[in-house]
Amino acid sequence: MTLSLDDARRVIAAGQAATAEIACSIVVVDNARMLVAAERMDGARMLAADVAQKKAETAAAFGIDTKRFCEMVEADARRLAVFAADPAVKLLWGGVPLVREGLIVGAVGVSGGTDEQDHRIAQVAAGVVA
Repeated sequence: MTLSLDDARRVIAAGQAATAEIACSIVVVDNARMLVAAERMDGARMLAADVAQKKAETAAAFGIDTKRFCEMVEADARRLAVFAADPAVKLLWGGVPLVREGLIVGAVGVSGGTDEQDHRIAQVAAGVVA
C-alpha cells in the first residue's frame, strides 16, 4: 500500500484548515521516510520546514506519534541519550503516522507552534488518510 501525492495534498490541506492561530510548516513523507509533499505557510519560520520533516520521518520510522515516542524515550535515560544524539530523530511532538487499513503508509510532521498545537494539527491532518 502506498501514499499518493493526492493523499499528501489532502493531508496538508486538512492540517492547514486545522490551524488558524499559527503559521506552520506541514510535511508528508512515505513509509520509507522519503518526502512526498511539503508546505510552509506564509509567516512560518524557515527552520520549521526542516523540523517538520524530521518529525514526520521519526513518526514513520518508529510507527508511533512523536508525542508518545518522546514520552517513552524520556522515561528511559539510556534511550534518551541514544536518541537525543541522533540527528535523524526529532524528540518533539508534531509527527503522526499515516495509517491505511492497518498499515503505515507514511507520516505527517507539523512545526510552528507549541508541542500541543503541532500535535493537534498533525492528528487532524493524519485523519484524512484512513
